[in-house]
Amino acid sequence: MNNAAELVLGTIRAQVCGKQYPIKHDLAPDILKEAYALSKAHDVAHLVAAELNTQKALQDNEINELFRKQQILAVYRYERIGYELTEICRILDEAGVPYMPLKGAVMRRYYPEPWMRTSSDIDILVKPKDVAAATDALVGKLNYQNQGAYDHDVQMYAPSGVHLELHFETVEDYRLPKANEVLKTIWDEHAFCTKEQCHAMSNEMFYFYHIAHMAKHFTGGGCGIRFFLDLWLLNHKVEYDHEKRAELLTAGQLLEFAKNAEHLSEVWFGEGTHTEVTKRMESYILSGGVYGNTDNRIAAKSVSNGGRNGYAKYLVFRPYHELRRQYPILYKHKWLYLFCQVHRWLCLIFNGGIIRAKRILERGAKAYEKNGDSIDKMLRDLNLTGKNTK
Repeated sequence: MNNAAELVLGTIRAQVCGKQYPIKHDLAPDILKEAYALSKAHDVAHLVAAELNTQKALQDNEINELFRKQQILAVYRYERIGYELTEICRILDEAGVPYMPLKGAVMRRYYPEPWMRTSSDIDILVKPKDVAAATDALVGKLNYQNQGAYDHDVQMYAPSGVHLELHFETVEDYRLPKANEVLKTIWDEHAFCTKEQCHAMSNEMFYFYHIAHMAKHFTGGGCGIRFFLDLWLLNHKVEYDHEKRAELLTAGQLLEFAKNAEHLSEVWFGEGTHTEVTKRMESYILSGGVYGNTDNRIAAKSVSNGGRNGYAKYLVFRPYHELRRQYPILYKHKWLYLFCQVHRWLCLIFNGGIIRAKRILERGAKAYEKNGDSIDKMLRDLNLTGKNTK
């Protein structure tokens, strides 16, 4: 870990986790610049800024001004999303639609201040049978724009521009199939009503959902620092039954990943020390952003498809679950898969796609050669290959 990464993690550890991290007031400009770039990529620059400000380490220069702006922006984002979330809940209550806030809407209560947990959108879960009623209510009462249903959610936008993901499944049905089987029991076994139509997961299920969400992004190229900060808070600020957690993780085949993810969260925000696995995880995560980077995604995709040649096959024959996002008609007419595949090939041929595909293959070969073996070993150590991931 370099000095910039240590500064980012140390300031977050102090600001959110209550640990000691004295900051030198003569920080080199290049370290501050690198720390800003890293923290912004992981959407935690506002937390670094808050601690720099607390310790009066923000000087009058360009980089520190950028840090200040990120802190102001985080407060603005919180207020903007918070208003829309209140309105969404009001409308769903009026419509009699049971719903369950997810992700940041839940996590921010465990932070010292709610604005510290930023979100790029709002995530709410409804039952599959209630999707039409929920979308109709939001469109009719709040003028939301319905962008259409996809694998596990309906994409919607408020007039203010705030993005809403109205989930009817917590994880795509083709990702983490064993974990998805567990998550399908949320409404039946692990949800309770908090007020009116608003429901919440049990603490153990919310933890499992968080781990599954982490694993989904981890196998797709990486997940950011914030995921691990959330995990640390779930372990230190929330009461839970350890055996119930273990039962869910075992059923979802995520026990090994959870164990190592927790260990890395303690290395970064507690008193933990690295293992060989967490060192690989750290390198993989810090090289990307909130949801990884392109090279990590390509290398991980190559690994999951059997190597360099498997990735080439994947580029030519896109699997059904990915092709249907490009051709939504496949959601209702799966038999058109081959026709859509051919149409995609023709578009590539006649719109310069062959050259782009060649560049992607070349980049994929380099990414796999550079990181493929390391990522393959890491995913095997975390039990994130095989039947639980696709």
